[in-house]
Amino acid sequence: MSDRMIEQFLEMVRIDSESGNEAQMMEYLLTACAELGGDAALDDYGNLIARFEARGVQGKEAILLSCHADTVKPGIGIEPEIIDGVIRSKGDTILGADDKAGIAEIFEALRRAEVMPPVELAVSRQEEIGLFGVKNMDYSRISARMGFLMDNDTLDTIVIGGPSYFAIDVEVTGKAAHAGMEPEKGINAIQAASSAIAALRLGRLDHESTANVGVIEGGIIRNGVPERATFLAECRSADHDKAVVLAEEMESIIREKVG
Repeated sequence: MSDRMIEQFLEMVRIDSESGNEAQMMEYLLTACAELGGDAALDDYGNLIARFEARGVQGKEAILLSCHADTVKPGIGIEPEIIDGVIRSKGDTILGADDKAGIAEIFEALRRAEVMPPVELAVSRQEEIGLFGVKNMDYSRISARMGFLMDNDTLDTIVIGGPSYFAIDVEVTGKAAHAGMEPEKGINAIQAASSAIAALRLGRLDHESTANVGVIEGGIIRNGVPERATFLAECRSADHDKAVVLAEEMESIIREKVG
């Protein structure tokens, strides 16, 4: 691992780029690509797409290298530090290695490669909140038929497939009432949502299937029976048929519990 790559990684993680707030990071990447001799631009959704010409070889098809620029929260004001050769976050934030470590690796490879085919680089926005950048990317700007996504936590693993994924967004509507004066006139939406969540099978369900509830929101004031609650659930499996069955099971349980 070169000092140059480490310094660039540290520079990138200091740039705030929580999902939806990647503009500053994308401007940095445009400049970095230009410095490496690439032809880079943003598509209409704000994804970066760049091309680097072949070196030391002719007639080879382009390959695609891809990463994402956004991070999860809390990712504002990241201060990295190196302790015993390990890069960590100094404060209460994430580090942002997902996926800026992948970007740093690609840039270092582009600097050092003496022989390479044409390389196309795609860096997406809003990966962490639902792959929105990839879903809205301008693929007319990409010609490569083979690509590699640099977004893994190990150096010796190649992923050749992904799970089927279902997002389940739930809104529960109850009936508002004063919790101290007349709670019997209300229907507690948070309680109904909690009942549904408690009935779901969550976590690792088998070697290739998982389910989760990651967000729950509801209510306005402490002394009010909440009229509304929402929660965001998901399920995924490497077996598509299992994922379908699991999503249907979760939907059925939720409908039964919240009525």
